[in-house]
This record gives sequence, C-alpha cells and structure tokens, in this order.
Amino acid sequence: MTGLQLLVGGLLYESSQLAIPWDSMDPEYLAVPTKWCVWDLLRFIVIQGPLSSFIDISTFCINWFFYKLRDPENIAAVKTFQTQWYLQGILTQVLIVHLVRTAKLPFIQSQPTKPLIFSSALVLAVGFALVYIPPVANAMHFTKPENSFLGFLAAEMAFYAVIVEVTKRIQLKVFKRWL
Repeated sequence: MTGLQLLVGGLLYESSQLAIPWDSMDPEYLAVPTKWCVWDLLRFIVIQGPLSSFIDISTFCINWFFYKLRDPENIAAVKTFQTQWYLQGILTQVLIVHLVRTAKLPFIQSQPTKPLIFSSALVLAVGFALVYIPPVANAMHFTKPENSFLGFLAAEMAFYAVIVEVTKRIQLKVFKRWL
C-alpha cells in the first residue's frame, strides 16, 4: 500500500480504539482480581499473530491468482491490489478488537457497549467510503474494488472470526485464562 493509505488506515483504526475505555468487561472477569501476566500477551501474539498474517497472505493470493494482479508496471492493477488489501486491513483490525475483548463469543455471549459498536461502525463506514468517493479515492490512489472481491472479503472475515474463536477456545482450555 502507499504511505498515505497506511497512514489513513492506521488513523482510522486508532480512532476507533478511542471508545475502548467506555467498553464494559464481563462480570465474571471482574469477579476475581486478576494479575497482569506478560506471558498471556506473548501467547496471544505467538498464536494470533500468524492468523492475521494468514489472512493477509490469503488476500495476496486472491489478488495474485484469482484477479491476476501481478504486473507491477500496470498502475490500474497495482491500485486495485492496494485498495483490496486496504479494505481487508480495515476490516480485520476492527474485527479483532471485538474478537479479543472477551473470552466469550463476541456479540452473542458478550455485548460491546454502544460507543465501541458506534466507533467500529463509523470507522468501517468511513474507511469503505474513502474508496468510493472519487476525489478522495483518486487522491489516495484507490480504485473501485472488484464486486466479487467483497464476497471474498466477507468469506475471509467469517473464516478469520471462526479461526480466532477456535484458537481462543484452545487457549482457554490449555491455559485456563484469556488475556
């Protein structure tokens, strides 16, 4: 991605995080004092980090093999590749917050607060809108993504959510704690 795309994506993601202090904790988590353990964070990084990389690699493979976006001299192809990776990045960054905020199933067993839902939705709306507003899209070197890519994106996010939840369950079973 271009530096501007990375900067805007990062700023959008970081701004969505401003609502985290207004989120609620699960009552069971607060019932017993918990000591911060750096090993929990390290386990999280070692296990969940590669999953995030796998989704990035999947997006690269979809762009490379399905859309044949391979020629670095083809400016339109490069812009499409960058746009599609940007959209995947925004989605995974916002989604992971909701997946790791609780040891329970997010949205089903543990609801985030309205400020966190609002900030997440706002960032996703703005992040996606940037791609579709011609003057902004042109300035940021975005192109309209392939319509079929949105289907791939939905499938990737569903897979990502499932695999993060599965690994979270394994971590909870093995280590008896979640972050």
